[in-house]
Amino acid sequence: GGLGAMGTPGVDLEECLTVARRAAEEAGNIIFEALSQPRDASRLMSKGGVDLVTETDLACEKLIVEAIRAHFPGHVIIGEESFTGQELTDAPTWLVDPLDGTTNFTCRIPLLCVLVALCVERRPVVGVIYNPKLGEMYTAVKGKGAELNGYPIRVSPNSTLGEAVVINNVGKSRDPAFIDKTLFRVQSLLLRGVRGVRNWASAGVCMADAASGRVECYYEDGYGGPWDVAAGIIIVQEAGGIVKRLDGTVMDQLSTSDDVVVCGNPGVVDEVIRLVGVAGPFRRVVSTWPAVGGWEAAVCTAVLAAAAAVGFAGGLAWGGRS
Repeated sequence: GGLGAMGTPGVDLEECLTVARRAAEEAGNIIFEALSQPRDASRLMSKGGVDLVTETDLACEKLIVEAIRAHFPGHVIIGEESFTGQELTDAPTWLVDPLDGTTNFTCRIPLLCVLVALCVERRPVVGVIYNPKLGEMYTAVKGKGAELNGYPIRVSPNSTLGEAVVINNVGKSRDPAFIDKTLFRVQSLLLRGVRGVRNWASAGVCMADAASGRVECYYEDGYGGPWDVAAGIIIVQEAGGIVKRLDGTVMDQLSTSDDVVVCGNPGVVDEVIRLVGVAGPFRRVVSTWPAVGGWEAAVCTAVLAAAAAVGFAGGLAWGGRS
């Protein structure tokens, strides 16, 4: 009860953070133990295409949901593995991804995390990102700053693309037109002199790295759901960064229909949006490449690459959301 940080009525945000952190640690213990087992010990189930779920995902979600429900019986709880299509409302709502980076987990790659966030009026106000393998606990409460293992963090001060390392998760789509668009975006960044491009395959780990200044920017077109980004949004914001959609609008309220995020140092974020947004207007052209044949596709690729190389991308990127 009472007023939480920033006057959130009826919600004690510090208490919420304590519960979220403890639940994430307990789930992390399950993940850490599972990581010590042979790779073929993970029982895999497909959610469709290349998207996987394991018994560890399900056990961790059950643990986290039960912990939150015991302390906050009146709050809404939405977990990735139990999501049934409900829309977000203004009510206090917990968003839980019990194991973000499941494919990394099954391969025993330590780029994975537990994600727990509380939203009020669809705005993240408490966030926890916990990587049990690396022992890194990122936390934030609205108006209180962001921390890594209890120490304050800030986004990178580097504000230009030439100084920037950018993370881009490719996601689970294997649609040919989407893949063409994804590769063109990476090509645009490289041609404009980005210092480096990486792919961690975990939205939570990427947003934590952007918040702590390890990288300058993270963007993804096609993340799985609001549970993937809610904790990262408040942590990046409280670390002095910005979180936007690919059309340039600030992502201050979450929706289950959102699936594009760009975050990190404000200057780099805006530069990345100007560059990768150029693929949006041409998605109809890109989607016809298999039909139009080799030389037409080559011409399209050359024209778009040249536009990116000489810096016309910002001017071309009308309606950049894709």
